This record gives sequence, structure tokens and C-alpha cells, in this order.
Amino acid sequence: MSSAPLFSRTRVSCAVALLVLMAPAPIQAEAPPALTVARRIDQLIDASLQAAKVPASPRSDDAEFQRRVSLDLTGRLPPPDRAAAFLDSTEPDKRARLIDDLLASQDFGRHWARYWAELFVKRDGEQNKRLKSDEFRAWLAEQFNQGRGWDQIVTAMLTVDDTTASGFFFQANRLSGDRPSPAKVVGAAANLFLGIQFQCAECHDHPFTDAWRRDDFWGLAAFFGRTRFAQVEVNKTRQVKITEEDPPPPDEKTKGRPMFKPPVNGVIDVPDPLDAKKISGTVAAKFLGGDAPKMSEKGPHRPQFAAWLTAPANPWFARAAVNRYWAALFARGLVNPLDDMGPDSEPTHPELLAYLAEEFRQSGHDLKHLLRAVCNSAAYQRSSRALPENRDHDGYARMRVKFLHGEVLLKSLDQVLGVEVIVPPVKDKNKEKDRTVTISNAELFDTAVYDDDPANYSYGAPQLLRLMNAEIPRRSPAVIERLLLNPGEPADHVERLFLLTLSRRPSAEEKQELVKFVQKHPDPARGYAGVLWILLTGAEFVANH
Repeated sequence: MSSAPLFSRTRVSCAVALLVLMAPAPIQAEAPPALTVARRIDQLIDASLQAAKVPASPRSDDAEFQRRVSLDLTGRLPPPDRAAAFLDSTEPDKRARLIDDLLASQDFGRHWARYWAELFVKRDGEQNKRLKSDEFRAWLAEQFNQGRGWDQIVTAMLTVDDTTASGFFFQANRLSGDRPSPAKVVGAAANLFLGIQFQCAECHDHPFTDAWRRDDFWGLAAFFGRTRFAQVEVNKTRQVKITEEDPPPPDEKTKGRPMFKPPVNGVIDVPDPLDAKKISGTVAAKFLGGDAPKMSEKGPHRPQFAAWLTAPANPWFARAAVNRYWAALFARGLVNPLDDMGPDSEPTHPELLAYLAEEFRQSGHDLKHLLRAVCNSAAYQRSSRALPENRDHDGYARMRVKFLHGEVLLKSLDQVLGVEVIVPPVKDKNKEKDRTVTISNAELFDTAVYDDDPANYSYGAPQLLRLMNAEIPRRSPAVIERLLLNPGEPADHVERLFLLTLSRRPSAEEKQELVKFVQKHPDPARGYAGVLWILLTGAEFVANH
């Protein structure tokens, strides 16, 4: 009887083994699309580093990565509790999950809406200084947060025919009170959406690209010859509506100005480059490098331009977007300058740019997919600390240090200090009579020029002295009061201040020195305020490593 159970177990074991051998091999789970793209990014960059015999810097530590990706994707510091939780987490996929959380936050859209709104306004400097972008930024942030494709967003901006905030692009390229400038619109669209310096062909054939003629420039401008601003009343408030229609009847002040005659059939009057009051000829609407489309008499004509601009067959649209977002993350584009991606501009990594542009097209111009893929790459997650062998190499062997944009810096200070930073009034000496005026935060810290290199430090003594001598000391007591409500030893409070400002914990040496610093003060609160001042005025706070 004792042999029966043994025999039974043996038969069962053999049967199980046989089933295992006969079963098909388990299906390997396919990697998420973004991770597949990230691996390809690393293959192409690593191959170039190996060819150059340049070693890559090690992977960034969790603190460096968390602060970097938070600032890059949302323009915000990670809150101290969240920063500590991330540092303490042992989950193997915590970086990928953090990227997903940031892309899903409302701050994601707000941050990138700020980025694009500033690009639009800065093209004309003083002319657009009073142009308010709040409504446009709110609209654009919503588009980004909803995951709308970049092609759809750009199309909405170019074809707007109502009073929505999406018409901001035309207002930023205004010629006069009732219309945008077709030449400015084409120049800005080519720079920002195609990455090319096409405005050089406005007055003469392009000096550097033989294939681009003056008629090519005005052929694109013809799509906007009938675009006008109309003042309408909505809910008892006056708003601007973007239309395509005939201008009002001429008066003595407007007679003789170029492009006054309303163009029909997509034909535009071209001003004489030597005398703006004269017309040198007419040009029919035509796509760059393509045929002249059939145009209706009175439009709308802009939808045809937008369809050509964002079409998968357009050789520039996806490349320009990929290059610009890559530059925002890495502080340099695969092609530089970002708006000079003409035929003669060679990318540093041609295969990588071509691959990412095609992936961007195939994804439906999905910005979150693009950013998710890049941020998950080993190239993006490398440390900013240089090795002796890659210190002078600029091929993504390490992450470049970026300095915070003025608004991002102010928002970070608001976050740490718990209140909005208000710059104190100053004497305005540019007027005949000195008078006290308030300079807004945006004006004081808006020191960067169009497409300025984010690796360059653009602030100076006026900005830092204001913060160091007025705002930080004045706002610090409230921060320290909240800090001391939490129980803990001096070392715990110092650590909390590091997490609050730098999103990391202090080293053993830093903690020891700063605890000694606090303990030297008869009033501990003043000692902690001094620690906060040190952290906020140091180079690490104003930089994104």
C-alpha cells in the first residue's frame, strides 16, 4: 500500500513535466512605446560617444534627477514631502512613474504655455511689451494638458475665426490696429513651427539658400493677405475677433499704403523694399517648394496654409518641434540655432533627429509621448558632473547645467517662501520728473533674449540684490515659523530646509556645519533663517543640474 501514493505522485509529476515541455514559450511583454524610443535614443547617442572614444558620466542620483525632471516638465520644485518619498522609495520603476505623474499634472501645461507665449511675444520686443498673454496661456495650457497633438494646436492658432485666446499669435504679429502683418506672420511661423530663417527672403532672394526666392516668401504671405482684427462685443466686453474679410473703406491716412487693396484669389500686393508706400508687384499664394493651390476668391485661405504646414509630408514641421523640445531639455538642439534648420544646417546626430521626427509624426504629434521617451532615456538621466575625459565634449556624454528662467525662479521662490515675491518700488529716472513706480516681477527678471542659451547665466546684480536684501530676509520668518512647528532636532530641520529648497538631503558635512551655525545663534529661528538665506542665494538654487 505504501507504493501506491509514490506511484501516483510520480505519474502526476511526469504529466506536469510533459505539459510544461509541450506548452508554448511565454510571450514576452512588449516594452511601452516610450521606453522603446528611449532605448533607441541611447543606442544612437552611445554609438556616437563610442566612435569619439568619450566616456559618459554616470547616472544621476535620485535627487539630481527628481529636481531636474520636475523643473523641466512643470517649472516647479518637488514639494519637500514628495521629494523625501521619492528619495526613500525602492521601487525599480520610480523614475518612469515620476515622469508620468509630472506629465499628468496641470503644471505641465502651464509651464509649456509660458514657454511658447514668450517666444511669440519676444519677436517684436517693445511693440508687444503691453500685449497680455494670460488668456492665451490658459488656453494653450489646456491644450497641452488634454494631450492635443501639436499639429492640431498649431492649426487652431492659425485658423482661429472667433474671439478665443488662440488668436494671440496674430496679435503678436500685428502690423496696425486692424490687421496682422502677413510678412511677420510668415516669418514667425517659419521660425517657430518650421525652424527656418525664411524672413531673410522678405526683401530679396534668400542670401544663404539659393532655392528660396523672394516670391516664395510672399507666396506664403498671400495666405494671410485678408486676415483682419475685428472689434466685437461679447458679454458687454470688447474683444478681438480674427477674420478674413475686406478692410473698411480707405481714408486719407491709409491711401497709398501697400497691401491696402483687399487681395482676392490668394493674390497679394508686394511692397517695394526701398519704399514702403509703393507696390513692386503681386504674388499668388504658393506653398514653399510646392505648387500653387487653387484658391477661392475671398477665402478663408489660412486653413490651406495650416494644412500644408502641419502635413506629415512637410519636411520641417516635425523636425522643428523635436529639435526645440530636445533643446529645452538638454540646453542645446540637435541643430543650432533652433530657428536655422535650413538645408545647409547639419544636425549633430542626423539619424537621431530623423528617427525622433518620424516617431513624432507617427504618434500624431504627441508631445507627452515625445517628452516621456526623452526623459526616460539614459542620456537625459546622466549626471551633470563632468569626467576629465568628457569635460569639453558636447555630445550628450553628460547633462548640461541650465539656469532657471526668470519666471521659473520666481515661482520657485514663491513655493519656498509660501507667498508671492513682490519686488519693492524703485525710482524711475528715465522720466523728466523722478517718480516712484513698481517694476513687476516679470519685467525685473525678464532678462533673457529670444532663444537665449539656457546654459548662460542671464541675471545680474539688480535681480540678486533685490532678493538678497529685501525679499528673502523679509519672508524668511514665516517659513521658519512653519518649520519649527514640526518636532525634531536641529539636524532634522536643516534636512527639511534642504528638501524644501534643493530637493535633496544635505551631506554629512553640510549637515554638521549648518547645525553648528544654527547652534551659535542665541535665537535658533534666526539661525535657521540664515541657513535658508544661504540655500536660496547659492548657485545650486538658481541652476537646474
